[in-house]
Order: sequence, then C-alpha cells, then structure tokens
Amino acid sequence: MRPRRVAAILMTTAVAGLLAIAPLARASDVLVDRPGSHALGDATLTVAAAGDLVDLRVVEADGRESLGFDLRAPGSRWLVLGSPSGEVWASGGADVFGWRREADGLYRAIEIIDAGGRPTRRLPDAFFDRLPAAVKANWAEAQATARPGPAPAGPFRVTPTRPIDEIRAEAIQARPPAEEGEFLESDLVDLETLDPRVKLDIRYAGDDNFLGVPVYTSARAFLQRPAAEALKRAQAKLGERGFGLLIHDGYRPWYVTKVFREATPPKYHGFVADPARGSRHNRGCAVDLSLYDLETGKPVDMPTGYDDFSRCAFSDYPGVTRAQAANRAALREALEAEGFLHIPNEWWHFDYKDWKRYPIQNAAFEDL
Repeated sequence: MRPRRVAAILMTTAVAGLLAIAPLARASDVLVDRPGSHALGDATLTVAAAGDLVDLRVVEADGRESLGFDLRAPGSRWLVLGSPSGEVWASGGADVFGWRREADGLYRAIEIIDAGGRPTRRLPDAFFDRLPAAVKANWAEAQATARPGPAPAGPFRVTPTRPIDEIRAEAIQARPPAEEGEFLESDLVDLETLDPRVKLDIRYAGDDNFLGVPVYTSARAFLQRPAAEALKRAQAKLGERGFGLLIHDGYRPWYVTKVFREATPPKYHGFVADPARGSRHNRGCAVDLSLYDLETGKPVDMPTGYDDFSRCAFSDYPGVTRAQAANRAALREALEAEGFLHIPNEWWHFDYKDWKRYPIQNAAFEDL
C-alpha cells in the first residue's frame, strides 16, 4: 500500500479513551478514530484492520484507488483527518508523514526540517490547529519526544518456508506462464559492457540478500538493449555529479521468481512477484540499483538497504535524512529522465517504459 492521489488525509495519534468522533473543525473535514468507511467529498475513505496493520485507503468516484497506506498495529490509537487542501499528513504513533500534491496530480514526500536543518516530525500549525482540543495535549507531548528513527540495520531477512535447494529443484522443472500476442525479439546486453563506472553488486549470487542464501549461479546482470542504452545515458549524467551506478539485479530467469515466491512467507508476498504472471525482471526490463561515490568507491547513504520489506523502503517515504532524500532523488531523477519508471514500494527498483513489449524468459545466465 502506498500514497498516490487523494484529497488530503491526516492521521494522528488519538488519546487513549477517545470514544467518539470529535466535532469537525471544518465542514469539509472528516475525522475518524476507528475502522469504517466515510464520505470524503466524492471519494470514500476506508480504514480497516488488515493482519498486523491498519489499512487506510481512498477510492475515487470512478473506482480508482487514490491513496493506500499502512499504519502499524491495529491495537494502537490513531485519528484520521481528511481535508480539501493540497497536502496529506499522516501519523502512526508519534511519526509524521507528509505529502504535497504537485502539478501532475501526484503526491510527493514533504521533507520536514527545523530551522537548524535537522530532520523533525513536528506537525505544521495549520494542521495541528484543526485537531480536537482533547487530542492536542497528547499529540503535542508525543511530538515533543519524537525522534527520526534510524533505517533498519543490516540486510532484511526472512526465514525461507522450505529448504532453498528443494524449492529450486521444483522451480527449474516448472514452466513459465503461456503468453499471447506479438513481442519484440530479446536482445539482452551484459551491463558490465556499458561503462566502466557501472559496477555490479549482485546480491542474489551470494548470501547478502533477503533469503540469506545464493540463488543465482553467477554474478551477472543483463537488460534489453534499449533499456541498457538508457541506463548508460543515465550513468553519463550521474557521472558529472560524481556518482556511479551500483547494479544489484537486472534480468532474472523466471524460475528464480518462482523460487522467491515459494520461499517467501505469505505475509510478504506483496514484495515478491507472482510467477503466475511473471516479473518485469523476467522480461529483461527491470533493474535494481543504487549509487556509489566515484571518488571513494563507497555506496552512498540511502534510506534502507537493498530488498528491505518495510515501509522505510517506499520510494516517497518521508522519514529519512536530508542526505538520504537527496541521494534517492538523484537516482530517481536520472533514471526517469531516460524512460525508466519507479515503483512506489522500492526506492531501488525501476522498470523500463517498454517492458510490455518483451516476453517472459527463463534462460539461465550461462545460456545467454
């Protein structure tokens, strides 16, 4: 779930014992302190407990889901405020998240900093003033003690559902889904041949990945030729700023997608592709990557490590440092300028614009 388009929403921590929805500060505002559906102009705001999260979403009159966001444990107290302004503010616990609607109709994360340039999570006065009086004291106290939380330390790990060797043997024997239609002929390019500044850090060839075991048979990365050439242009522009591209993954044989899905616990299936539909990695049109400093050779500071399954990895997650936000933006701007599309829940993942024109593939690296 992730923020996209919506009439502005504010989630805050409500005081323990708040049993009823307080009087609205403005006629167009909507306050919610428990699961349910509520009219928000022509849209519908729905808050529901979903497993170990609270799911907030807004569905427009035409059926489009314009906002989706997770809110920690459903047992915690929270409050939702819907407003007609061009900003979205959300909170779970003492954390504050903000987005602003831009010219393209999409929301972008608002970086919250104090006068000294330090990241903060203070709610703007314009929004704080709208809260019911009974909530303000507790909210102010929570904000006074709030501190930006650090990104998860070390690589994210899940415990595979079964032994990887067993899953891999089954996946290799399986067959990709049948596809209909006409596709372009595959022309996969080895990314090591693009530019000496493009470096490989193929996590699935070792044990520094979310499964903790090697899955690939060799540390290589490929993309369809148009995508590879676009990546080369992005590197040229980033090189002028002192950055090099650090590639974690590119083309992925279909059987590996099946391994990931079978090995991942169901509660994390939203972060791994469904082999029944295939992955854009399987088409050679998706790349996972970061940046490194050309002068030092060291990776730059990003909001999380690679393959983190938390909301801290969302491409617009606002609870990051200024350096992390700047580095994430530099990567995204360079790739989007060359025809790559970001996805909302992984800052490192980009799809090439023509991915639909290529077929799902299952060739091992050694056969390319």
